[in-house]
Amino acid sequence: MEPTKLDNLARKLSTLGMTALAPSRRSLLSGLAGGMAGLAGLAVLNEADAKKHKTKSAAHKHNSSDTDAEKKKKKKKCSKKKRKAGKCGGGGGGGNGPTPYTGPVFSVSGSSVLDTDGDPVTLRGVNKMSVFDDDDPNGTGYFPQIAASGANTVRIVWAINDDNGATTVSQLDNLITNCRNNNMLPMIELHDATGDLGKVPQLVDYWVRDDVREVIFKHSAHLLLNIANEAGDDTVTTQQWVNTYTTAVQRLRNASIRVPIVIDAPDFGKNLTVVIQGANQLLAVDPNLIFSFHPYWPQNGGATPTFIEDNFEAARQVGMALVLGELSEWGAFNGNGSICQGNGKVDYTTMVTKAAAKGFGLYAWEWGPGNIFGGADCDKMDMTTNGNLNTLKAGWATHFVNNHLQNAPAIFG
Repeated sequence: MEPTKLDNLARKLSTLGMTALAPSRRSLLSGLAGGMAGLAGLAVLNEADAKKHKTKSAAHKHNSSDTDAEKKKKKKKCSKKKRKAGKCGGGGGGGNGPTPYTGPVFSVSGSSVLDTDGDPVTLRGVNKMSVFDDDDPNGTGYFPQIAASGANTVRIVWAINDDNGATTVSQLDNLITNCRNNNMLPMIELHDATGDLGKVPQLVDYWVRDDVREVIFKHSAHLLLNIANEAGDDTVTTQQWVNTYTTAVQRLRNASIRVPIVIDAPDFGKNLTVVIQGANQLLAVDPNLIFSFHPYWPQNGGATPTFIEDNFEAARQVGMALVLGELSEWGAFNGNGSICQGNGKVDYTTMVTKAAAKGFGLYAWEWGPGNIFGGADCDKMDMTTNGNLNTLKAGWATHFVNNHLQNAPAIFG
């Protein structure tokens, strides 16, 4: 049988090494990803090395005795098996859990994301490493600055645990509240499974916790939930990806979480082919899904404009709601060198132009500061010097703001 276009694309990806690239810079920043088997067996920073570069924050410290007491209290209310299944209270409208939200939520229709009135929205925003931000942990300073750029949405980087231990749900609530107060749509995501598809169930355990669901229900009218950042390495197959997220989506829905669920591509977010091949299987499970990929494809490694166009067009033809959950001029695999030097460069101009033309959502990586801990020269991935719009950097960051944020349609107000 003659190979299909998808087969050809998959073969191209394999030939170019697109499914065996290095992990993202956030896995370097957070130390959350393990080693990755590349085509040439190239090494990546391990957890211990990455954590050496991370700063500590008293704001992220958590009282261990309080945590133990809280866990014991929850254990009395519901068995471990039921908690994992998302059936403790609130999951079916009963029990001791939080009261589920029953009002309108954002939704998905074909390739469009719709607001609570059923009108299509164009997602144009940035990422913010909130969980690692020691200077402004609640976003009271930087959310107004991001809003001034014209962004209508923010992907809020979060984690169950940072390098100081467990994070607090109250801080997550504050971040979502401050994002919404600045008329931007929050997309919350967890970083703890970066590069590891097997950890997705643990992240779902977090999302279906009573205290976390209480925050989700509070903000459900204006919220997107990105289950796991870049879960899965280059060995993940389409069916493994589909099976993992089928279970994850079902558990979230059984816990009465009704907001649109965002699902990242595997191979540290880069493998768009798996998304193309598996999206419809997941949409048959639940239609209110958005798919996300992070195209850190090396400009000098085969990601030509034609290659980008072919991949993007194949994705568009699926008819799914799709976002570039992270986009930057840097971040591609560069052997043992920094992802922010030399062959770590991405063809940002082609990526953003073709993605916008096809109606994909766009989230730039990353508002900054903080990327310097990802490798030499990685402050080039900071859009601003200190989080203020008046320190917006020349080059790709200014281009993104001027061409894709300043003219972004408002979602609220």
